[in-house]
Amino acid sequence: MLDQTPIPKAPEATVVRIPNSRDIPETAEILYCFIVGDQAHFVDMTEAKNLIMAEFKSNERNLIHSVRKIPKKADKKIYDQDKVVSLFQQKNLRVRNQTIAVPYHKPYTNMYYRLSFDPKKGDATLADMQQERGRFHNICARVRQSSRNVLIFKVHPNGFATYIKAREIADKMNIACGWEIDVSTSLIGRLDFEVNRLEAPPAKKPGAAPPAPAGPKRKLD
Repeated sequence: MLDQTPIPKAPEATVVRIPNSRDIPETAEILYCFIVGDQAHFVDMTEAKNLIMAEFKSNERNLIHSVRKIPKKADKKIYDQDKVVSLFQQKNLRVRNQTIAVPYHKPYTNMYYRLSFDPKKGDATLADMQQERGRFHNICARVRQSSRNVLIFKVHPNGFATYIKAREIADKMNIACGWEIDVSTSLIGRLDFEVNRLEAPPAKKPGAAPPAPAGPKRKLD
């Protein structure tokens, strides 16, 4: 019986060519595409930030905590952190099926926003990428609208087959790209206003190690 058992065949190997890397221009607009399994998630942090700031401007008068006088300069508005967080909890802003959050940053005077996605609900799938005019092709067409746009693929280890196909499409459409391993399902960006501090910042521990040096500069490939 053993000699009649078929021997499983390994999947055919895929050749991946890695081009020479080069620096991303300082004027570039960075867009992201997370690849998780067979799903591609287009993440536009600028679009999310624009939605946040539009709501912020509409409600700005009600969010002011205090005004700081600065000699020979415009007054500096400080916003109420509790009110800012509450506002965006009520608004429930979204970019397609992606969720926008503005969480507390209590010991600090700067605020961040987080754009999160469900890894099972992408903007395009590997099957879709096989179509000549699929959703991923439309995403790439949007990215290509500006020569300043750079698309960074953030690839989960389970998504390399999808990444290879997505990258093939992006390269054919002459989109500047880079890639990196990433297992997260969100991105964080900084907001351009100051809030009141709600807690004392944590004290530095005696003998604490200095901050780790910055990682390698992200590049095009």
